[in-house]
Amino acid sequence: MEAPDLPIADMVLAAGALGTAAFGIVEGFKFSPRWASAGFSMIKKMLGPHVYASLAIAYGDDFETFLRAQYIEGRSKGDVHRALRQGIRIGLKPDTALGMADDMGLSLVGSAELVAIADALDCGDELDENLASLLSRFELAVDTRVDAALALADNKYRGQMQLGAMVVAIVLAFVGSFLLEFTENPASAFADRNWFSVAWDNFRASDLGFAIIVGVASVPLAPIAKNVASALGAATKLAKGRR
Repeated sequence: MEAPDLPIADMVLAAGALGTAAFGIVEGFKFSPRWASAGFSMIKKMLGPHVYASLAIAYGDDFETFLRAQYIEGRSKGDVHRALRQGIRIGLKPDTALGMADDMGLSLVGSAELVAIADALDCGDELDENLASLLSRFELAVDTRVDAALALADNKYRGQMQLGAMVVAIVLAFVGSFLLEFTENPASAFADRNWFSVAWDNFRASDLGFAIIVGVASVPLAPIAKNVASALGAATKLAKGRR
C-alpha cells in the first residue's frame, strides 16, 4: 500500500483518531480484574514480603482482593493509599516486627526496639522517648514506601495500557491497509472466495512496516493530535507565505 496523499495535518489527525480508538478497545478489556489492576504487583515488591503479609492482620487472608478493588477504583491515591498505611500500622505485632524491620531497612539499627514497640502497643503501654522516635521513623518509612509503591504501580499500569494500545493500533492499521487493497480491486479480491490466498497475494512487507510506524506513532499522538495538527497547519501556511 502506498502512503496516502494527504496533508500532513490530516495524517496527524488520522493517526490520533487511530490511537484514540486503540485506547478505547484496550479500555474495554478492563472487565478482567488482572488487566484492570496492572501494576499492582509493584506494591508487594516495594513494601517487601513481611510488610505486605502483615496486611492480613488488618484485613483478613483475602486482603489482596480487597486492595486490588481499591487500586482499580483509584490508583496512587484515595482509599488504597489510606488502606495500605493504616493496615501496615495495625499489622505491626510482636511476631511480625522483625520481618517488617528488615523490609523497612531497620534491621541493623532498630529491629529489637521495633519488637519492643510492638509489644508495648499490643499491651497498651506508653512508649518512652526513644521508642516513640523509632516508631515515628518506622511510620515515615512506611509512608515513603507506600507512596513509592503506588507511584511505580501507576507508572507500570500506564505503560502496559500504552503498550496494549500500540499493539491494537498496529493491528487496526494493518487491517485498514489490507482492506484498502480490496477496495482498489474488489472483483479480484473476492472472485474465488479464498480469503487466505487473497490475503497472501495482497501482503507486502511495506504494508506491515507502514502499519507498525502508524500504530506506534498514533498512541502518543492521540491526546495531542489536534494541537499538533493545528501547529503543523500554521507552520505550513507560514512557510508558503514566505515563498
